[in-house]
Amino acid sequence: MPLESLVKIVTKSTQEAPTLVVFDLDSTIFDVSPRTEEILKSIANDPEFASRHPDQALALKSIVVKSTDWGIKEALSRAKITGTIDFFEEIHKQWSKLFFSNDFLHFDKPYEGVIKYIKYLEKLGARIMYLTGRDSHRMGKGSREVLLMHELPVDDSHHQLILKPQKGMSDSKFKRDIFIDLIKNHDDIWFFENEPANVNLIIKEIPEVQIIFVDSVHSKREEKPDEILSIGMNFNYKEK
Repeated sequence: MPLESLVKIVTKSTQEAPTLVVFDLDSTIFDVSPRTEEILKSIANDPEFASRHPDQALALKSIVVKSTDWGIKEALSRAKITGTIDFFEEIHKQWSKLFFSNDFLHFDKPYEGVIKYIKYLEKLGARIMYLTGRDSHRMGKGSREVLLMHELPVDDSHHQLILKPQKGMSDSKFKRDIFIDLIKNHDDIWFFENEPANVNLIIKEIPEVQIIFVDSVHSKREEKPDEILSIGMNFNYKEK
């Protein structure tokens, strides 16, 4: 089991050469479906939006976004919300603006067991890092606040939060470049990630990084490799 294997490896690491465990945030540590659901409901309660789209606004007020949804398309389809192309472009634009902001990050729900697991790894001596495709300008403040809210280890030196310096950068290439620097100073690196496009590039260009694929939701731009350690949306592990 990947979680047990990593605990054994961390236990054997030393203070001088700690195991570095890197976590993505969205759909790796956090289920983002509550964020999307709250955003859609807030759009529905906007008076100007409701005046333009009264029927759709009414339906959005009771919309349910599932943990297995990526983006908003599936939720809107399940709710049988119809409209013009302009309507769907408008709602996607509003959702995207709020999703990639600090304002709704506190609605994210940690996957079962993940907070306890990260704290346990830190207790055993691992260095924890959060490497995310979120950008610092729009989401840096809220990302740090949410990590601290859940009492996860994060500081400016040992346990770091790394965000893209600007939006529009390729997530995959950004993360690859970070790992290129990390392997210079760390012999043992593990990476938890849910997006196959990111996983595939790291495997191809930096095979020294050990990857645990979090089989939650992803963009479907690429398929995950067949032979890879993976877990579902559950990090439960019994401490020994």
